[in-house]
Amino acid sequence: MSLPIPPHEECQYAACYCEENVYKLIQKVSEEHPESLPNTWAVFISNSGRCVPLWSQKAGREDDGLVVWDYHVILLYRKEDGQTLVYDLDTRLPFPAAFPLYSEATLASEEMLEAKFHRRFRVIPGAEYLTSLSTDRRHMKNEEGWLQAPPSWPFIKGESDEDHNLDNFIDMDDGVGKGKVMTLKTFVEQFS
Repeated sequence: MSLPIPPHEECQYAACYCEENVYKLIQKVSEEHPESLPNTWAVFISNSGRCVPLWSQKAGREDDGLVVWDYHVILLYRKEDGQTLVYDLDTRLPFPAAFPLYSEATLASEEMLEAKFHRRFRVIPGAEYLTSLSTDRRHMKNEEGWLQAPPSWPFIKGESDEDHNLDNFIDMDDGVGKGKVMTLKTFVEQFS
């Protein structure tokens, strides 16, 4: 069976809108390969300080791709053979990347990191992500206008009455938002 997610060059993409890029990938799976939707997860990577280091990123340093984001969002897809693939439109790694490669090259270990840089992972099943995310992109505007050009597609509106609930996904408190919040150790154990 071929993979339900298109090659990188065929994906819809807007720089600095990773939550929407992943939404569009999952939406495509839902429309074209609905039988694969239960094998998809949107994963928000952040922490209480919204200061998370990730390596192998296109926007990162020249040598190792290190960048510190306030949050980042990736897509996980589990194949029928149990292998998990990572779809990150902002990585220097292959698209998709096998989970062990992505974990080692992008997430690395937290042993040498100060506690304030430890990452948490909010894992949301694909179908739930499609119905629950709403963003009017207010986080990308200030009084002078757009901080980064917005995507060409319309705002994303979930099934709730909220116009913007992105912070509930970025927040890594257990009692807030959708999905399950995990430590790096638990995340790697679950998807390796």
